[in-house]
Amino acid sequence: MEAVKLTGIAKFARIFRHPVAPRPEHVEIYRHWQALSLTAEDWHMALLIFREMGWQPLRPFDSYLYPLSFVTPDEAVLMAEAGRTLFQAIEREPALSASVQMDLGLFHEILLFISKDSFIIGRPGDMERASFETP
Repeated sequence: MEAVKLTGIAKFARIFRHPVAPRPEHVEIYRHWQALSLTAEDWHMALLIFREMGWQPLRPFDSYLYPLSFVTPDEAVLMAEAGRTLFQAIEREPALSASVQMDLGLFHEILLFISKDSFIIGRPGDMERASFETP
């Protein structure tokens, strides 16, 4: 098999390619003195549910998966509205709960947290570290 010689843009792209950060195992969503620690898989599933139920991300979807990311109060409201839509649908049709691939109690906890105000998507311990840096 003959080796392919890279030239021009392909060579440049290979040399200067940015490494893709691995997704963390856990994330922490936090604000002020409140934090909620989640597995990355649970947070990802919650984001997928929000999107499925009508939330339209203001930034590329993947930017919400990785620390550090800020969610504004307005966007938090939109995410919470989408989450409440899921529970309204389950009230009308309880069997729908079986098709949700996430612990609904945990999803409800996330929903309660995000519905209060803006928040930061960070790594575990970020809130605590930030509180020590604040005068």
